Amino acid sequence: MILATTIQEWVDKIGNYELGNDSPAEQREANFEINRFLNPQGQLKLYENTHPTNVPEPTVARERFLRFLGRKFQTITWQADRNNETVHLEDFLQDDVEDGLALYKAAIEEESKSKAFREAVFFRSLKHFPGNKWINRLVLWVGGPSSSGKTYAAKGVIEKMSRDVLQKTDEPGGNNVVSVDGSYERETSQMRQMALQFALASGYKGIYDLHTHSKQLVVKKYVRDAALEDQNLSLVIPDTFVRNPAAVRKDFNAFADKGVVQAFAEVKGEKKFAERFQTSVKKMGDSRAWNKKRFTEEKIKMNNREIGCESKVYQGAYFKLGLHGTKIFKKFFKSFSSNKSTLTVTNDLMYLVKKEGVWKECEYGENLDNKEEGVDFIRITARAYNYWRDNKIAEPLETWYQTTGKFKKTLTEQIITHKDNEKYSNHYSLFNLFRTNPVQRFFSSNAEQEKRKLRHQIAVNDETIADLENAIEEWEEEDESLTKKLKTCKLLQVTLKEKMVELESKEQETNSSSTQFLPYLDNYIDIPASDIGELLSQASLEAGAEETAVTSITSKDEYRGEFLAPKLEADFCRVHYVELTSDTSSKAMFTQEKLEDGFRLSSVQQCIKYDPDFLFEYSLAMAGSMLIGLNETPSPKNQLFLYGADPELLRYLWTALVVLGEKMPSRQFNPDSLKPAASSFRVSDEMESKRKFSPQSLHETVFKEQDAFINLKVRELENLLKLKSDPVEQAKLLNKELVEASHQIARNS
Repeated sequence: MILATTIQEWVDKIGNYELGNDSPAEQREANFEINRFLNPQGQLKLYENTHPTNVPEPTVARERFLRFLGRKFQTITWQADRNNETVHLEDFLQDDVEDGLALYKAAIEEESKSKAFREAVFFRSLKHFPGNKWINRLVLWVGGPSSSGKTYAAKGVIEKMSRDVLQKTDEPGGNNVVSVDGSYERETSQMRQMALQFALASGYKGIYDLHTHSKQLVVKKYVRDAALEDQNLSLVIPDTFVRNPAAVRKDFNAFADKGVVQAFAEVKGEKKFAERFQTSVKKMGDSRAWNKKRFTEEKIKMNNREIGCESKVYQGAYFKLGLHGTKIFKKFFKSFSSNKSTLTVTNDLMYLVKKEGVWKECEYGENLDNKEEGVDFIRITARAYNYWRDNKIAEPLETWYQTTGKFKKTLTEQIITHKDNEKYSNHYSLFNLFRTNPVQRFFSSNAEQEKRKLRHQIAVNDETIADLENAIEEWEEEDESLTKKLKTCKLLQVTLKEKMVELESKEQETNSSSTQFLPYLDNYIDIPASDIGELLSQASLEAGAEETAVTSITSKDEYRGEFLAPKLEADFCRVHYVELTSDTSSKAMFTQEKLEDGFRLSSVQQCIKYDPDFLFEYSLAMAGSMLIGLNETPSPKNQLFLYGADPELLRYLWTALVVLGEKMPSRQFNPDSLKPAASSFRVSDEMESKRKFSPQSLHETVFKEQDAFINLKVRELENLLKLKSDPVEQAKLLNKELVEASHQIARNS
């Protein structure tokens, strides 16, 4: 039973976050005096939009909510039948006397404007790293999907940078770093945590929409802005990069203007174990979200920061967006940043489940609810598991890991590597969620700028060739796919170097007055049309040829795409590179050829990886490129033709076009606007009727599951179509990017 004296104890602690219970020694010794850690300018930023300072801070709304909880749940009991269930906040707080949800929102709003809350979040975000002071402030971006371990990785990355990378003064005293992380405000909020504890004590595993109803608690922006004002504070910014790219670029430029050293760390999975990484991230996300242990009334207390869950739903649909956004920002960072220092944190965590007495790797869809860690499943690094397995240790895995394996640093410590990226030239990029394209295209009349771009491409391709050659040497048996990729890269490298020789021997002006658009792609290179046969591993495609090795889309519409680029010269074709989240170690490619009355996009077979994720993203990229390039929407009279002998890729490409035709307002068309001119593919296998897809179709089994990714892609394509149709906006964009590029040149010079 909740006693009146207990409720009064809660009320008396409003605004007292008891930081001394779990804060580092240097903060306790300073008695949490804000002036010791943040200058007056920073404090002004931290306290923006807080309660007026000329009167005592209001606590009425918070007190009223606490008393409401004490009254409504006075005889709270834990009910086992709710243990696998979540509850909606409004339903949980439903009351005949008072509006519980309204009380919660009022309490949250009052708390978010409290100076005491802002200070508590600031102190909990603040970490001290011993040693001599760094010469320059640091802003560390940490990218990766949600729940991939960015917050945990940040500490190890900073320790490595402090030890091996950052320049230091002779002055001792260490360095203070503020982490711009929403988890601190969630676990610090007294009102949010009290609501959650009552739900857990009622038997629920969490409140499904608690995060949605607690948005007013978001104060990390104030913490970030405050830290930026103080020259003695560095920053860590964990980010999934699925937010507005313009906001990311704005933050990046703001940090650069402050003269800080920026670095980037990426949390990623092991090579060739993408599924394992996605599975472990999902399991970690679910574990962080929901309670797994019995939580009773006796455990309810103010400032309980060891509840064991956040009650923030893990959104698995955003995993690939986080992967892709991080990869694109990494390229943007290496293009823009003056020091280009990047680090990689390899997350090799794996989940094992016991099946019939044998430990087997957990699959993505397996449910671990009501399973006991250490008995039914275990979390372990792949290094530790491989060590146990390869050394044929007789002791049971769970026992060995708990008593021996977890204490071996080589098997459990973070895997962090560092690169200076000195081969990357300072080229300037237009950054959005899906692509970065060099702004040098606007300077295409300058041969020196073209040479700069080629030097960059040659350097990056050199690295790719070296990596492939090393990978081939390590394999005992020949890997045909790696060999094909190496052959393709070497062919492109020959073309790049020949073009460089041509530019160095003869200064020439590129005709930039006639331009065409490019779709959202990471990069491209123009190669002689005579080389396309070797690249595509076949003779040049003939219109109407059915059994070809290459899968292609052909249009009788001329090519008008999205962002300005040099016009494709006669006797040349363009090779597009598309970086995909499903295979971040390599670049997928397709070619663009001019036809007499249109253009053709063709897959480069050597880069194709036959798994659903790769084929989904690759086909969507090709389909989007085709549709954004058309002047007219496909129709039964103006069909797109699909050729090729690869039935699987044809299925994906046809489905990608159909899905975009369904969803794009500016390019809506029906499947009868597509003409598969290949005997290896039949539309009847995908559709039960003219308007209904078969249950086994890719439309139903693959593309429906990726709806969030597709919708985001559609919005981007629609924006590009609007830009394409508006010359005034194109000119504005050109102007804006030239100004920004000039600003960047001045900054880096």
